[in-house]
Amino acid sequence: MSKNIASIIISSTLIFSFLGCSSEKTPNTSTGNTTIEKNTTQQQKSPADMTSRELVDVCTTDMATQFHIHSHLTIMADKKTIVIPKNVGIDLQKNCMSSVHTHDANGIIHIEAPVQKDFTLGDFFYKWNMPLSRTQVLTLKTDDTHGLKIYADGKEITDPENLVMTDHQDIFISYYALKDGPDPLPAPFDWSEE
Repeated sequence: MSKNIASIIISSTLIFSFLGCSSEKTPNTSTGNTTIEKNTTQQQKSPADMTSRELVDVCTTDMATQFHIHSHLTIMADKKTIVIPKNVGIDLQKNCMSSVHTHDANGIIHIEAPVQKDFTLGDFFYKWNMPLSRTQVLTLKTDDTHGLKIYADGKEITDPENLVMTDHQDIFISYYALKDGPDPLPAPFDWSEE
């Protein structure tokens, strides 16, 4: 009987540590995919039952990756390129990452998740802690003098927060002076260098 209880306790501990249901750090001792960042208010859900937004709040590891794609983001503001910072969504102290993150400042958004989900551009901006809507990107808002155009693979979109990111997708955001008009679309990102 005590063997069964010990098995239940060990299994429960592993499940809770993967799902983020504790407020303590739990090292990964068996599966390689333990959640390190804990959230005490998150319900007990498996990654498959989480929304993409819930899943980006889970800190995971490379070993847990089952779904892996890349999108490229370019942001121009008043004719200047805004650098997408490296390590968005990566916790270097805990050696773990969000399912949506950057490694470098080259505009590549990495989607590396324990399950396949429709991760959105809004999920990335949420993890970056920056606003995104059809009228605002970062701290830049449309007004009487400025406009905002957002494109995915060369096609204008009107709901950037819900844009589902796909593999090798080019996303372009242009914040521009109305007197000048939007920036021209950049050349597609050269994925052969990735």
